[in-house]
Amino acid sequence: MAHIKKLLFILNSDLSDQDALASIRALTLDKNDEVRLRALEKLANFDALENTNVILGCLSDSDELVRAEAVQAIGQFELRTLEPHVNKMLLDHDEIVRATAAWSLSRVGNEGTITILKESLENDSSCVVKKGIIYSLAVLDLTNQSFWIDTLLGYLRSENYLIRCGVANLLSENRIPAYKRKILRKLRTSYQLEVTVAAKSSLKNAIEELSGRKIMG
Repeated sequence: MAHIKKLLFILNSDLSDQDALASIRALTLDKNDEVRLRALEKLANFDALENTNVILGCLSDSDELVRAEAVQAIGQFELRTLEPHVNKMLLDHDEIVRATAAWSLSRVGNEGTITILKESLENDSSCVVKKGIIYSLAVLDLTNQSFWIDTLLGYLRSENYLIRCGVANLLSENRIPAYKRKILRKLRTSYQLEVTVAAKSSLKNAIEELSGRKIMG
């Protein structure tokens, strides 16, 4: 039950209090995986920049969910100084960590990242990771953006509905404005053809985000 008390402490702590802040940072080293994960989430959402060293340390955590959360925080809060560390996470043994790293690079990457992403695309066998890499290339590689957009949109025809969900979720971020019309056309077509509730919901959300209009029904 000790970890339950720690989770409640994390949930209810006011991180403007320096003692509480220090305690939460210490909990990112706790032996319980969930405690470490929730402590990291709390710190990142409070002030990611102030907790850069903690986030960096969590990239080498033994638990894949903690590593993925650390990588996501780097992208979500655009901690660009940590971009080289995210590059290394493309080699992680867990595909969710690698996929999260690919997405994160769409936000913190630069021209030098493009070569690394292309190498990972060639070497990684996971479709989950590949779609994330292609998305980042579509955002970063402006010279070949049309090619990467077409490749990413092709994943909307994947037999795996989770892949279709993932592509729709990525496109809902609206990070590729020059191709918004084309993306919307493909999303609307896919929405009409989609048979699964989950993917249809993701497609609907993406269409609404990009168009600024609600879909009725």
